[in-house]
Amino acid sequence: MLYYTLKFLLRITLRVFFNKVHLRNFDKIPAKGPLLICANHPSAFMDPIVIAALTRRPIYFLAKAAVFKSKLSQWLLPKLNMIPIYRKQDDPAQMHKNEQTFEKCYDHLAKGGVLIIFPEGTSITERKLRDIKSGAARIVLGAEKKYGYKLNIKVVTIGLNYSDPHRFRQEVFANADEPIAVSDYYTTYQADELKAVEQLTGRIRDQLAGQIVALRDDDSDELLARIETLYKDKQVREQGLPEEDAYEDLQLTRRMAEALYYFQDREPDRVEAIRNQINTYFGLLERLRLNDKLLNQEQPRQSMFGSNALDFLFLLLGLPLFIFGFIGNILPFFLIDRFVRSQVKQYEFRGAVAMAGGMVLYLIWYIAIGILCWHYLFPNWKAIALTLSLLPAGMWAYYYYIRARRLGKRWFYIALFYKRADLVADLIKKREALVEEFDKALVEYRSWQAANPR
Repeated sequence: MLYYTLKFLLRITLRVFFNKVHLRNFDKIPAKGPLLICANHPSAFMDPIVIAALTRRPIYFLAKAAVFKSKLSQWLLPKLNMIPIYRKQDDPAQMHKNEQTFEKCYDHLAKGGVLIIFPEGTSITERKLRDIKSGAARIVLGAEKKYGYKLNIKVVTIGLNYSDPHRFRQEVFANADEPIAVSDYYTTYQADELKAVEQLTGRIRDQLAGQIVALRDDDSDELLARIETLYKDKQVREQGLPEEDAYEDLQLTRRMAEALYYFQDREPDRVEAIRNQINTYFGLLERLRLNDKLLNQEQPRQSMFGSNALDFLFLLLGLPLFIFGFIGNILPFFLIDRFVRSQVKQYEFRGAVAMAGGMVLYLIWYIAIGILCWHYLFPNWKAIALTLSLLPAGMWAYYYYIRARRLGKRWFYIALFYKRADLVADLIKKREALVEEFDKALVEYRSWQAANPR
């Protein structure tokens, strides 16, 4: 009961925390039968929350044994379908207990249940796929062996791609792949268990690598992110890609990464020169408190009081609802933000703690507001209506704040354009030079691709 209640609440919370939730191929996840889900692990607790909340079937989780230390966690976590797994890096002396863990997994799969494993073993927020551990393959093949190769277990890999899992109102793309039939490995496993485990682990690795953006290192990630900022919108327009298609967006990023690697391997000096130009450009933007989107448009031609009249009207008419939403939601928002910043030291946990902690705190806050309104203002439907309006009003207040901030930056840019047209023109010139360099590099890369088809 506790699991299903939390799942319901977290499904709602996900839609509030993330601006957009994109799913692909989730309809191909088997609706019944034993299933193992393997996913990449960029965001600690956020990853199992996203998959469990968006998957219809109840899921059991393998969680590191370190979180089961207290009496409360030993009582609570099993009720949330968590099974302890003992990792060598945590305590080598406890590794023998995994035999019991594996037996629990075998029995759960034999009952037609669902398990989720993050085979990278650790969580780091980066666009990279770390070494895939063999535990997932060992569990499903071991379960089949124990039950006479009659379970017909499936393995589904899910690639998790976040714009930023630790900031409010970002995007997540959960990208599932075709199920892997463990039965494909029965014959090999019966002849050579180690070889079958290696083959299945390799297939899991290959599928996950195809579902995410996996970059070589942090420097490549930072450089590609800035190239995407400067050049991705142009490529979306020129290639006629749908703007809301998360899969096509992922594939475009992967193609851009491949092009970057091509030049890094063949012309590292050229890449370094472009990196320096990009860093100079973004450094100027930061000093002027501008962002690239302001320059990635036609130069302002009309006065603020003409083209921006609707903006002023929006701010004026939306202000009362903003004030209501702000007052009704600012305290729990401030408390959870303060707690995460001061107490959550490991970066990978911040998003999940903010989302789950915010869910609990806001639920308590809204119930308290409802009770107070019922007792002291109007003990009727009005108290219920006011309480129910707090969440949408809070979302409006956040949207109003973001839009007002965006408008403020645009007005600042317009003012800067008229006061320092030479400075803005120089920035635009630098940006155009970078885009021109990217165009030239893209032509070269496509010519190479045409001459060297895969």
